[in-house]
Amino acid sequence: REATTGVDYYRTNYAAAYEGYSSSYNGSHISQVGSNNTASSSQLGMHNGSYIGQYGHYNNATVLQEGENNGSTVVQTGIGGTVNVSQFGDSNVSDVEQSGWGNTADVMQLGYNNSATVVQEGGEYNSADIVQMGNNHTAEIDQYYAYGSDATIRQFCDSNMAFIGQALGSNIATVNQSDYYNQATVLQAGNGNVGTINQGSNLGIYAAYIPSM
Repeated sequence: REATTGVDYYRTNYAAAYEGYSSSYNGSHISQVGSNNTASSSQLGMHNGSYIGQYGHYNNATVLQEGENNGSTVVQTGIGGTVNVSQFGDSNVSDVEQSGWGNTADVMQLGYNNSATVVQEGGEYNSADIVQMGNNHTAEIDQYYAYGSDATIRQFCDSNMAFIGQALGSNIATVNQSDYYNQATVLQAGNGNVGTINQGSNLGIYAAYIPSM
């Protein structure tokens, strides 16, 4: 068992790592530099790994993992960022990176072999939300130098893939996919864009693409 916390240079940060009863071989590392940051990592099961690095002020990160072989990485550099990661099942992977002011990322994965990536850099008040239930899903949200952007990916059943990329504007993108083997891509740059993809039937494989306008 391993639970470590980094040096608190300003003595005003809070970090907690918890490993549930009968859990083993989990690793948790928390490193915080700045002031008024809060981090919490809870792991139940075996062979799970969590890393939280926060470098700034008033950031908050919460990670909950239950199962085996799950991995979570959270890195925040900025002010007032919030990250919540919940993973239930086995072999799920989540990677969240945020810089800027007041960004929010929420990731929830339930099943096996799911992958979620969120990258938000240089913007203010961006929001990213990924929910994946089932197995073998892949989701990625990238938002760069955006203002007020809001991206959501929700995937159900098995083996769906979704990507949202947004920059430089008050963009909104939503992808909802159910059933199997769907693929969706949304690319937006500029102001006032709205992109929505809804896919799901029992008839086969579907792919949708919304390019930058």
